Amino acid sequence: YDASVWKEWVNIGTPSVYRAMRVTVNSVLSTTVYIYALQFLVCNNPPTTTIPYSQTPYQFYTLYSSVNINPNVFGVSGCQASPALPTGLSIDSSSCIITGSASASSSQTTYTITAQAGTQTLTGTVTMSFTDCTGTMIRILRTYKSSASYEGFRIRNTANDDILLEVMTGHTNPDNTDVVSYLCVTVDRFDVTLYCTNLYWMSDSYLYVYGMLPDGQEELLLKTRYDSYLALDTTHYLRRHAIHSVEQWYYKMGEVPENWYNAETTGWTQAAKGSFPESSNQIQLYKKTFTLSSLSEVSGVILSIRYRYGCIAYLNGHEVWRNGVTGTLSTSSIAENAYSDLLYRVVTLPGRSVPTSTSETSVSYLQQGSNTIAFAIVAISATTQKASLFDATVRLMTNEPESHIWEFTSTESGMYGTAANVFSKYYSNSIYYYSCGDNSMIVTLNNDRREWISSVQIQNYYYSNSDGVKQFNLYARNGDGNWVELKAVTGLTYSMAGQKRRIYFANNTPYNQFKFENFGSGSTTSCGWRAQSLDLFADNVLVESSLTYTSTSAYKDIEMSELIPEGTGFYDFQITPNLPTGLVIDSQNGWISGTPTVESPSSTYQVTASKITGGTTTVSFTLEVEIGRASCRERV
Repeated sequence: YDASVWKEWVNIGTPSVYRAMRVTVNSVLSTTVYIYALQFLVCNNPPTTTIPYSQTPYQFYTLYSSVNINPNVFGVSGCQASPALPTGLSIDSSSCIITGSASASSSQTTYTITAQAGTQTLTGTVTMSFTDCTGTMIRILRTYKSSASYEGFRIRNTANDDILLEVMTGHTNPDNTDVVSYLCVTVDRFDVTLYCTNLYWMSDSYLYVYGMLPDGQEELLLKTRYDSYLALDTTHYLRRHAIHSVEQWYYKMGEVPENWYNAETTGWTQAAKGSFPESSNQIQLYKKTFTLSSLSEVSGVILSIRYRYGCIAYLNGHEVWRNGVTGTLSTSSIAENAYSDLLYRVVTLPGRSVPTSTSETSVSYLQQGSNTIAFAIVAISATTQKASLFDATVRLMTNEPESHIWEFTSTESGMYGTAANVFSKYYSNSIYYYSCGDNSMIVTLNNDRREWISSVQIQNYYYSNSDGVKQFNLYARNGDGNWVELKAVTGLTYSMAGQKRRIYFANNTPYNQFKFENFGSGSTTSCGWRAQSLDLFADNVLVESSLTYTSTSAYKDIEMSELIPEGTGFYDFQITPNLPTGLVIDSQNGWISGTPTVESPSSTYQVTASKITGGTTTVSFTLEVEIGRASCRERV
């Protein structure tokens, strides 16, 4: 329906004479129905012999496009189509409405529809074609709440800003409904931008973007919403798949040749999901190449692997991940893992490894040009688990930081609120506590998803600069293994409400569980704390950012404007010599702030920080503290 516009239905047959009319409401969008005007009209229309379908050819995508072709007639019966509609489509015999989704592609075909209106035979034609998506088929889900028309979004080709899909503010999608649309993305990079005529999208109003997979499965590519109170990112960048589902893979069964994971395919055979042969034992090997035009456009890899037991992944000859298999791979290897459900399971990985306490060298996984991805699938039994269940997709992360903490369960203790609060991206949600004591929050990703992260972000309360979290610890693990400390955070500083603090660390491992422990105020007497939001990011470790400070001056007994360094991916900041009394450097992000209480001549300071790509960097700047005689303009 459109506002203030009549909706009209026409009986194209010759109606009978009736003593009474009855209107039945079969479906509504809310609990209340308003019918402001209803009229029964007698129209001087000439007799018709046609069913008024649009004569413009319809183009749909196989499997995903939802067909709903409605001629808006009634008073007909016995609707039939010739030739038969594609498998998956049907025609309602009493309305001639065509609905469904085609299960196979078909060329443009004209279908003749016939129906009866009393003793009269009516005909109409519908022309349709169904094509397979040659790119990434995505499902866009908008969960509208109240004030839906205030909320808009668009999806664009990042290379040239061509709009692929847009739902502008002022649209007519109803409140409190879920709206689904499909889009075949054939461009390499695309971005999603959100906007709103209000300050925020309503609570639980989200935009979801799913990548479609076989067997009714899908991979969540993005979950986001608009909230200016939290200063959320309004544009998100994505890439279509480099390897799609059900593509051809080279395979070997029952053996483990030397260097099986390299680019050589001599002696290997090709097939796709559903046509791989059975292995002679528990070992199955697969590999495939994809092309990367430029390293500057990517930062990491997202694998979606269909398997049930053990798995080892190699990228360009380097082992990048394994699950459920220990030791050197051989025909004697047996999996130690078994999933009850056969799913595509997601693993995210960096574009290269970084030096850590357990590995002093850096290894580049991705390379410009041709890249070879290889998988070993290992079962538990060499006799009863030989069938091939394998398939995989490969999608590259953009060169922008990415967060994928969307689908999870959680347990909390020693706090008010849950993980859903701080990951909800809604200004009215938070976690907090008023007194001293231990606390923890464990986040477990659904379906054993494994996420590689290199930074954590925390935001203080959006409404006031009070009770900000000054310290906490972050741990991670897989399964029932030992918790690994990713970062012990101390000494966080905030100068205003709603500030975000990003803390980086070196890490190469994707994890399924993350534990936040002992959020605190940094005081043993005033222990109240509140966290507005949390997030975990995968950052770009393929490029090294430069760290710089701008030389500046401050005024005695006047709070200085924060001196914020340029550059990302740095942590554990240290400064020499000591700053003038009253000024401090935040060791987590390098911000310098405070109110100097002493005069200080122009002096050179050196800041040393660790890099998530390995090693340290040292930069210098000058700082002077003057007597507060500056004019108001200079102080501003």
